[in-house]
Order: sequence, then structure tokens, then C-alpha cells
Amino acid sequence: MAALWLGGGKKGGKLAVSAICPGLLYPGQDLVFQGVSDERQAVSDPAFDTKAEAELSDLADRLEAASARLEVDFDAGNLTVDLPAGGGQYLLNKHYIHRQIWLSSPRSGAHHFGLDGEAWRSTRGPHTLRALLAEELSAALGEKIAL
Repeated sequence: MAALWLGGGKKGGKLAVSAICPGLLYPGQDLVFQGVSDERQAVSDPAFDTKAEAELSDLADRLEAASARLEVDFDAGNLTVDLPAGGGQYLLNKHYIHRQIWLSSPRSGAHHFGLDGEAWRSTRGPHTLRALLAEELSAALGEKIAL
């Protein structure tokens, strides 16, 4: 259960969120953010959500077809890819605030990918999301993975 309250004047507003979520807040506890709001940046971005969801869904389908040794699960916008024999887990999800897809890799750590034309490109190097995943999974499995 969650409640949301917005209010404010010329210099911005207050956002108060009350939630009952195990490990996040205690029942009745409020989380309050204060500061100047930027009305130009929308909280919801349907275009980003559509493109990121399509990318993650397509990657899930391609990964399942690429190797029977990968355990792939795509649920609620989160894509997990488990390597065999305790080799680690890849986690990919949408990060709405930065309009990026974030990747947690057991081999190379955290990566952030922003949409650049039609490709999701790394913010910390020349790789695209698909190229980095294909390279790392190919090395981990000892077989060619094409995405």
C-alpha cells in the first residue's frame, strides 16, 4: 500500500511517499523528498519504457535460443541470465531516472547503456549492450553467442 502527496509553491514542492514494503519503510513511516522540482523532466517516459522493454524482451528471446546452457528469466522488466555451474548471474533492468538499461555482470561489473540511435551504447566504453553480452557470454560458455 502506498500514498503519494504533492504540494508546493513557486520554488518547488514536496513529495511525500508512504509505503508498506518489507525492508524499505516501517508501516506509517514517511519518506519525504524536498527541493526544487524541474517541471521539464517528466516522471514517466512512455517512449523510453517501450524501447527498453522491447530491447530486454528481444534479448531474452535471443539468449534462450542461443544456448540451452543459459537459464534466462524475463519478468516485470528484469532480465536475469544465469550461467551454468555457479558461473554467476547477469542482471539487466531499466533505470527510469537516467533513461538507461543497467547491467550487472559477474565478469566486468556494472555498466549503463543509453539509447544511441537504434543501439544501446555503454556510457563507459565503446561497447553496445548486445556486443558486450555476446562477448562475455561467449567467453564464459566457450561457445559463440550471437545477439
